[in-house]
Amino acid sequence: VQIAVKTNEEGRMYGSVTAHMIADALSKQGFKVGTGAVKLKGNIEEIGHHDVPIHLHADVDALLKLVVTSQ
Repeated sequence: VQIAVKTNEEGRMYGSVTAHMIADALSKQGFKVGTGAVKLKGNIEEIGHHDVPIHLHADVDALLKLVVTSQ
């Protein structure tokens, strides 16, 4: 999943990527995942590649490969 965010001239993000933003991006790709299933330990505040745990079912967890890019 790729999420583009606004950054300043130095590449620093304005704000952060939240669990809600990740769930919305997955929904746009046809995957119905609730915000509570996205197990972030805090918001993502850096451009780059991130591994995000997703809890899909009682016995099913997945690791989402998230790419945060600059708009």
